[in-house]
Amino acid sequence: HLAANEEGEVAAVNPNGCRLYSADGKELWKADTPFQPSGVALSGGAVLVGTAKPRLWALDRKSGEKKWDQTWDGGANGWARPRVIGDLVAFPVGSNLEAFDIASGEKKWTFEGVGSAVGVDPEKGQFFVISGERNALSCVDASNGKAVWTTQSDIVLVGPPSFDSDGVYLFGVVDAKEVK
Repeated sequence: HLAANEEGEVAAVNPNGCRLYSADGKELWKADTPFQPSGVALSGGAVLVGTAKPRLWALDRKSGEKKWDQTWDGGANGWARPRVIGDLVAFPVGSNLEAFDIASGEKKWTFEGVGSAVGVDPEKGQFFVISGERNALSCVDASNGKAVWTTQSDIVLVGPPSFDSDGVYLFGVVDAKEVK
């Protein structure tokens, strides 16, 4: 999993932790994690690393030192990655989407009943989450964690929602069969 910023830096995670590379490919630092990372995001002065434990770490972008972390007992995140809008990072834990202030790690809100697939529209400040029994799509306002709208589907939704100026796009399964 990779994330890049406007300066050309690239954060990469592997089974042992996270590394940050300069625009010319030089390794700037590496940080080991006690659990395998599930994803990474870059935002301002932070590198945000999620793990499947689930845990969420904020590392200082310049040094790689840990700024804060959140740990949950139990629950899973389906190998989700952290998602960023402005100064907020959201991370799926169990059946919730939890949001934190990137600078302080302070919890801002919880949106209940989601899966691990989260799409982001940073311009509108909205997260798109597959919710319910993977048969609903909710648009969540990043400023307060409240649903802007929710729509039901007659198919099982999979994968993170994507979008463009024409709308939101989803992948779904109409008639899934077990493959042996």
